[in-house]
Amino acid sequence: MNIHDILLQSDAAKLGEFEPFSGTKVPIYFDISAIISNPRYFDIITDMLADKIREINPDKIAGAFTSGIPLATALCLKTNIPMVFIRRESKQYGFKNAIEGQLESGETVVLVDDMITELKHNESFIDAINSTGAKTINFLVVMDYNLGAKEALNLQNIGLESLTTFDDIITTMSKRGILTKQKAKELISNRK
Repeated sequence: MNIHDILLQSDAAKLGEFEPFSGTKVPIYFDISAIISNPRYFDIITDMLADKIREINPDKIAGAFTSGIPLATALCLKTNIPMVFIRRESKQYGFKNAIEGQLESGETVVLVDDMITELKHNESFIDAINSTGAKTINFLVVMDYNLGAKEALNLQNIGLESLTTFDDIITTMSKRGILTKQKAKELISNRK
């Protein structure tokens, strides 16, 4: 079973017009909750992500709040690499932390989330990690929307790994008759 089988069988890839973040519109929405709610699919997806984590071999895995937290937890258990999770902003109570868990200066970190659109929606996570003296070396997601995040991350010497991309899932939908070839071509060209 490949990533596209899982996304389509679980109904995690939904067609329509969606706004995953304010100001960012996409014609397909990746719904991680459809995968998290299915233990078999979640196990397979996190096995795929764990293989990538093992290749990168960071000191820590960081789960981006909120969807990255269950992914990072599963990856921590599968790889035996410790994890932390990162809030969008510091709590206003308790220790007022943005990072939950122990992150030390000099450690290398892979940031994990369900998807990435534009880097601006994830910069606070990277800033929180780097403010500790640790270094974000890679961003690992299930789906990359191909909206320039990879190029923006490369400028910061941060890699981006994904199990699939917007273009790949649209192409697969076309090959499987879910979308016409013309519609797939329009969706890919209009997004860029």
